Amino acid sequence: MGKRILKKVALIIFVLAMPLLIFSVSVRLVVNDLNLYTNGLVKYDIPRETGIALAELERVDRELVQYLNSNEEYLDIVLSTGVPLYNQKEISHLKDVKDLVKLDYRLQWMTLAYVAGYALIVLVWKRSRWRIALAELGKGMKYGGGLTLTLMAILGLALLVAFDRVFLAFHLIGFSNLLWVLDPATDRLIQMFPQGFFNDAAMFLAGVTLAIALMVGAVGWVLNYYGKRHLGHV
Repeated sequence: MGKRILKKVALIIFVLAMPLLIFSVSVRLVVNDLNLYTNGLVKYDIPRETGIALAELERVDRELVQYLNSNEEYLDIVLSTGVPLYNQKEISHLKDVKDLVKLDYRLQWMTLAYVAGYALIVLVWKRSRWRIALAELGKGMKYGGGLTLTLMAILGLALLVAFDRVFLAFHLIGFSNLLWVLDPATDRLIQMFPQGFFNDAAMFLAGVTLAIALMVGAVGWVLNYYGKRHLGHV
């Protein structure tokens, strides 16, 4: 009885870890997608808003992405004119943003470690009955992918219906200060990344997450079906 309960608990944790892993991977992909930044520069006419040439803004975005993935505590970007791009408030806020990105990366590695460890244990433990192992692993992936799709459908609906409220709630929960309250008239950071950009990024994130969840769920379904079929359960 104890082993059976332990197996169920391990499976439940595996299923719950899948949405966290899929979402954290999606965030990492979106954060590092330079095409998203470049499209935003063009779509929202950021060169006109900031008075900075497109080529230099693209260079700034590259340095920003590098900063988010580096060990540097603060970002220091200087324009070709020799003037610092961001003021101290913006630089401090970017550090807070970087902390959230690093938290996402840690979440990704933690959930990946559990998911990979669970899969390895199932496959090794039942190596003499590998079809059962495939069926169990596939079941977890199928349920994990399905749970992710459900959660993202709810989040996607919330973004479509009330993006402003979701965006505000994210900032209130994600940051312990009000450094994110910037002035579009004077602060370059909000000029470069208006709310429309984050709306686009959120929808892109939802799309990437849904795509990965569909792939995970489909692979899980195939593994589960294959394992059961060869055991005569289908």
